[in-house]
Amino acid sequence: MPSDLEEGKAVFLANCAGCHGTDGTGHSPGGRALRPVAFNLAGFHIPPAVVWNALQHGVQGTSMPAWNELSGAEFKAVGDYVLSLANTPELRPGEQWATQDTLLLAGQRIFDTHCTLCHGENGAGDGPAARVYLPRPADFQQIKLSYPGAADVIHNGVPGSGMPPWPLLTPQEIQAVTYYMRSLYQGPAGDSAKTIAAKSARMEDMP
Repeated sequence: MPSDLEEGKAVFLANCAGCHGTDGTGHSPGGRALRPVAFNLAGFHIPPAVVWNALQHGVQGTSMPAWNELSGAEFKAVGDYVLSLANTPELRPGEQWATQDTLLLAGQRIFDTHCTLCHGENGAGDGPAARVYLPRPADFQQIKLSYPGAADVIHNGVPGSGMPPWPLLTPQEIQAVTYYMRSLYQGPAGDSAKTIAAKSARMEDMP
């Protein structure tokens, strides 16, 4: 592991693991006691700009505070480490319950039925009810889901947020709607790693 990620891991374990867990899944006693529960950093790939903003400003509507007391180097290191935790691989052929076309069609039907009110027709987190909730509904154009992470959220909901559980959806339906939501992903937008590094350097130079 590169030295900057080693530093990021040390900062993470000292400041973040109490809520997000040592593995970043949020399945720690402290993280599960929060409302909303701590975010699963390993189960979702989120844009660098979102990580930067959360560290700099906290996350409104959650227990996530700002971490501006960190030095610029620590700030960048822990941000890079958080980004490295995401594990969102494709389904292996033996794990798919149907063909890709079938998964896509079935997933879209489930999404249109249950998810668009909050997440919007295109999954951008801008549905008619989105403004009611803090934190805001997830933007699937900018967040790439893992199948286990999505299955946990869909089946159990996110206690303390506007995301309800959907326990009547079958594992096959959950896989299909996750497949569809992953198809909406457009990749990270906003700050690049270089921009974040520049911001970190500027923060370190501040009195």
